[in-house]
Amino acid sequence: MASTPALDAEELCTAAVEQTGLSDFGSPTFREGLDRLVDGIVNEARLNEMGQAFAPNILLPYLVSRLQVLDWHNRYP
Repeated sequence: MASTPALDAEELCTAAVEQTGLSDFGSPTFREGLDRLVDGIVNEARLNEMGQAFAPNILLPYLVSRLQVLDWHNRYP
């Protein structure tokens, strides 16, 4: 079983790619929102240790879904 990625946008994207075998996230404009979200969680959310440890598990499925939806759309335009 793969380990939980750090609460870092790049590591989360890498983990999603590794989990799905897909790499097309589509337009790179989504990264600004992801970067801001991760920055807010890290620097503003004041999560306790459990929250910090669990946050990547909440974000990763969204990135996995993005890869899968874009893959489906590319295969069935």
